Amino acid sequence: MSDAGHTCSYYCHRPDCIAKQRNELRDRVAELEAHTPLSLSELAAKHFAWVHQMGWHNKTVLEALALIASEVGEAVNECRGDSPTEKLGEELADIILRTVDLAQWQGINIAYEVERKMEINEQRGTRGRRI
Repeated sequence: MSDAGHTCSYYCHRPDCIAKQRNELRDRVAELEAHTPLSLSELAAKHFAWVHQMGWHNKTVLEALALIASEVGEAVNECRGDSPTEKLGEELADIILRTVDLAQWQGINIAYEVERKMEINEQRGTRGRRI
């Protein structure tokens, strides 16, 4: 494939572009892991306590899920161009915060569930998906 005139975008599927994106993501994950102050369980407990203090635990589980879905919609809006905006991280954080709050409220150990789900996914492998 000729490089002449090629401008790699976030959505490019060329193998060399995918490899470059993977390396950039690996570097970014390493950077983020070095600055992560709370475990998922600690974050869930802290956020739950704050939401409770604010008096916002006055909805049904379905309403809480709808709010999570609305945050996903906001994240989608940050990805409408060739690459995501700088606000994408904030929207992803909103999704996580609403999710861990719901889990804590429902007595779900979200850190355990995430680890368990990762193990299930590893067992499934690629399921025929291209890598």
